[in-house]
Amino acid sequence: MSPDQLKGVVLTIPDKFHHRQTTSHEFKNFIIDKFYDSTGDILEVGCHMGHTSLILSELFNHVYCINHNPIDDNWLCKDRDNVTYEHMDAYKTEWKWDKWKNVEVVLIDCVHDYNHAKMDTEHALKLPKVHTIIYDDYGDKRFWGVKKAANEMAARLGGELTRFGLDISTEWLDLQDSEAALVELKR
Repeated sequence: MSPDQLKGVVLTIPDKFHHRQTTSHEFKNFIIDKFYDSTGDILEVGCHMGHTSLILSELFNHVYCINHNPIDDNWLCKDRDNVTYEHMDAYKTEWKWDKWKNVEVVLIDCVHDYNHAKMDTEHALKLPKVHTIIYDDYGDKRFWGVKKAANEMAARLGGELTRFGLDISTEWLDLQDSEAALVELKR
């Protein structure tokens, strides 16, 4: 599927304005542009209904999704053979290091506080091929800890931080910065 065709698929998925627990169309379109030629795997920490996972499945060789809730009828990636849904608590269950050894990108969209975002980051850095970490809800005022964890990680590792996604607020979304940030690591 071409990038333009994939962006057409994005239009069929709820936007953050209509479904607050997903990423915005702007977020997904940025990911399409950034990772269209990817050949690696991605780990999505927190995947809810699979709106973003569906797009990732067109961009990456394999998508591993960690989610605390069991899979249900709303899961959009049932027919995707390159998506593995891991029903697990990312903070109480040992990560599947051997299974995820080819993960190059980690998308953190789970518990939106400083300690959990930092823990997700530390886990991601243990994966040998990871070169990029994406933080959803980076600029959301309610989740200031995500921004703090991302900024600290970029500074500590000398990584380049790129902000993207929505940059406007709605009645239920109070953005003080961009919706998301991506950190490219210098390892």
